[in-house]
Amino acid sequence: MTEAAAPETPPTLVWTDAFPWLVGVAGLDANQPDPRWSEPIAATPDSEVPEVALEVAQLAIQHRPTSHIGSVFPRLPDELSLNNLDLPSRQRNVLRRHGLETARDLGTVTVTELLTSWSVGPRVLEGIFTALVEESLASAMSGATAD
Repeated sequence: MTEAAAPETPPTLVWTDAFPWLVGVAGLDANQPDPRWSEPIAATPDSEVPEVALEVAQLAIQHRPTSHIGSVFPRLPDELSLNNLDLPSRQRNVLRRHGLETARDLGTVTVTELLTSWSVGPRVLEGIFTALVEESLASAMSGATAD
């Protein structure tokens, strides 16, 4: 009789797995990691995810101004259609005006370039980034990787 192979347990992803740059901006250091960002993503109650996603979005805007948006969200699959994000029309129009159709296109524009463009203020960018955080989490939890 042969033994059945035990199912592989997927790795436990923490917030810094999905957003590696958090280590440098959220008060983390190798000796005393911030316990919240080092916790498993799955341990965050569903009711708190929107609030945490907004905080990640705000940290990205504040601390990654010269980064290409694609590097802020490394877990997004390149082929992800940004038109499928649940965004109000104003935020969707911002993406369209900049020719940002897929996640791959996010590598062509920096946070500051988008923030300083016409009709884009912090709230509009926070809304876009919050949707990108939530999509990144979905990709990370489904086992998608950034290649």
